[in-house]
Amino acid sequence: MSTEEQPGRSFDTLHSPPGKRIGVVVAFQRAILSQLQPAMLALALLPVVAFGIVWAIAFWFSWSYWLHGFEILLAWLPWVGQWFKTDPGQGGGWFIATVAGIIAFLIYVLLVLTTALTFVSTFGMPLMLRHVAKDYPELQRRHGGTFTGSLSNALWGVFWFLILAVVTLPFWFIPIVGWLIPLFLLGMLNARILRYDSLADHADAAEMAALARSPRLYWRILGFGGALLNIVPVLWFFSTTLTGLAFIHYAFAALAAHRTNSTGNQA
Repeated sequence: MSTEEQPGRSFDTLHSPPGKRIGVVVAFQRAILSQLQPAMLALALLPVVAFGIVWAIAFWFSWSYWLHGFEILLAWLPWVGQWFKTDPGQGGGWFIATVAGIIAFLIYVLLVLTTALTFVSTFGMPLMLRHVAKDYPELQRRHGGTFTGSLSNALWGVFWFLILAVVTLPFWFIPIVGWLIPLFLLGMLNARILRYDSLADHADAAEMAALARSPRLYWRILGFGGALLNIVPVLWFFSTTLTGLAFIHYAFAALAAHRTNSTGNQA
């Protein structure tokens, strides 16, 4: 069917009809169509800008603590640590400030993204769910998740993300490997948080568990695709909501297919 024959949908169902799972690429294609709406554009930009300002102020007033902390950290490093211990002011001061600035900027970006993602997944996800649900009018809501479950899942996800980010921080300065680690961690965070939130309103508890374990669904690849948006100019501002919308489209299509298959097996 074409879009004209499906006036309630914002996308063409010719290649991915209702009741069928969709791929990661199709999920992002549908997410772009959903993103190009005033409400979704505002939801994309405002949290990133707001948390960007908040964390910038926090880093501005805590810069001296960052610099002092990195002086101590670099002094503990093997081979070069003694240089910072004996003569930090004359030889290593500029280097400490440069390294501290680079690491602080990376942490700043990650904090902005993770807090924006947590905010959108907790408070903005219901808006996105209602927005995308218009494209899936046949999908029944069974409320398998809760607000408490969503908040708890998001906080635990961010907690482990920050722990792993701190543990792997020394490897971030290795070419190529250092670029992939933050993207991998952010992709895992996307998968953990958004998989739950995208299913919580429409799937029941059993369906949520089944879809989370399904070998045919590639939640982590979808999450990694969302993480890659953060290195694309302009798309960086829309990465949080665009990824959330992609997860919702992906989850809704998977849930519809799951129910269709379950009905067929029972018959």
